[in-house]
Amino acid sequence: INGDGWFVVAKPAGTADNQPVFSGVNDYTRAGDFELNSGGYLVNGAGYYLMGIPIDSATGNPAGSSPQVLQFTNDFVPAQATTAITYQANLPSTPTSGMLVGTDFEANPLAGATPAAMITGSGATLSPDAAASGTGTVSLTSGTTLASLGISSGQTITINDGINSLFTYTSTGSDTVANLISAVNTANTGNTLDVSAALSGGSSGNLVLPGTNGIASITVGGTATADTAIGFGAGANSFQPTNLITQGAVAPGDTMTISVNGTPTTITFGTTGSDVATLAQLQTAIGAISGLTGTVNTANGDISLTSNNDIILDSSPTALLSEFGINKDAAYPANDTVIANDSSTFTSQSVDGGSITAYDTEGNPVNVQFRWPNGDNLGNVQLNFGANGLTQFANSSDTTQVSQIQQNGFAAGQLQSVAVDGQNQITGTFSNGQTIPLAEITLATFNGQNALQALNGGAYAATVDSGPPIYGATGTVAGSSLEASNVDIATQFSQLIVAQQAYSANARVMTTANQMIQSLLQVIQ
Repeated sequence: INGDGWFVVAKPAGTADNQPVFSGVNDYTRAGDFELNSGGYLVNGAGYYLMGIPIDSATGNPAGSSPQVLQFTNDFVPAQATTAITYQANLPSTPTSGMLVGTDFEANPLAGATPAAMITGSGATLSPDAAASGTGTVSLTSGTTLASLGISSGQTITINDGINSLFTYTSTGSDTVANLISAVNTANTGNTLDVSAALSGGSSGNLVLPGTNGIASITVGGTATADTAIGFGAGANSFQPTNLITQGAVAPGDTMTISVNGTPTTITFGTTGSDVATLAQLQTAIGAISGLTGTVNTANGDISLTSNNDIILDSSPTALLSEFGINKDAAYPANDTVIANDSSTFTSQSVDGGSITAYDTEGNPVNVQFRWPNGDNLGNVQLNFGANGLTQFANSSDTTQVSQIQQNGFAAGQLQSVAVDGQNQITGTFSNGQTIPLAEITLATFNGQNALQALNGGAYAATVDSGPPIYGATGTVAGSSLEASNVDIATQFSQLIVAQQAYSANARVMTTANQMIQSLLQVIQ
């Protein structure tokens, strides 16, 4: 005990049926070497039994005010349903992540999910489709003659759209800008050039050459300085569209295969024939697949697929799917059945079924796990993050670092051991990992504690002069600790010196007496 107070104890008066019988008289001691005996009592080395007040497990409050002999035998704590989970963690700013391998699952790996098979893209960062467009740097009018710009008869201006044959306009020496614009637009309407032409201000302004689709590029050339004369000189004469290929999301010849109910459809990326180069073309290609509802987010490239049949994806190269926010390569109509790589995890982490865990190829779990007995109702479970419970800072491992995960429910458990905490409470550790307060140790004090009557084994009894015990002493109990000395060291050393001097004096007296006797005997002889 640190500070004021005495343990309240009792000495058995006898036994009955191998159980101690107490007289009802309380004693008091500071000898706190209590250990749990086979009967579940806390007994010190002198045979005194510890007393205290049991704690109600339901309320956490002491059950009464008078101390009683404490006994802990086969204590059992019933299971408590989880109603709240506290979770705090730091999510890496650049996490390592992998694909969900759909072939690891016989069905959708989320129990209770929508019956339809679904693959929902998320996190794609592509730019929307945009046609190429070039604007010259020279101010013109529709009546400006090419000759006045330094373009003589026979010189040419060329436009390459990357799809059709090279467009070539040859100056006659008397033609105007309007003639050039008309020739470009005629080629466009005749499907021999995917570029049109106009002046930025209508009849005057800079020459504008917009592409008419998301595939055509624009490169302006010409004889001598003809391209420079109309504002498309070197360094300002080539313009690219924004599409899947120019962004680097795919390369010509890459493929994506979508199989629905075992029937594959292969989409080839490129700029020729039926190849796909833009998000709009990709939407058209996916929308044409039978038995599948598919959408392409034309703002960022996320692909979402839904079907009442199996969906299996493949691509070349494999990383191509992630460009469209896809993080799993297969989906199945849900029937809550898990096989293959997840089966052992499912078995070991479930209680009679119900808890399903899915992992990506990096080993990251991708869903929150709930365990419950088959057929029981989970009820409402709150997932609490608290203030700033989830952060996202960089870390060296690029993995999630969980700082707290705690639930208020637990399984049933059996008492394993007891200990004393800093609040003078005896706590029990149970087989389910819970630590629960079992009893409160009562400390007593007296108005006249110097008048206590000493008993055997370092115990004391109350007397008329000591007064009755006053429960609630201010001392605190320290478990597995020894009490420090409670005497004055200086006084004890002084008394030791006095005792030593007295011993030395007595020794001299004995020596002197012996010498006198020896001398007397010599005289007699």
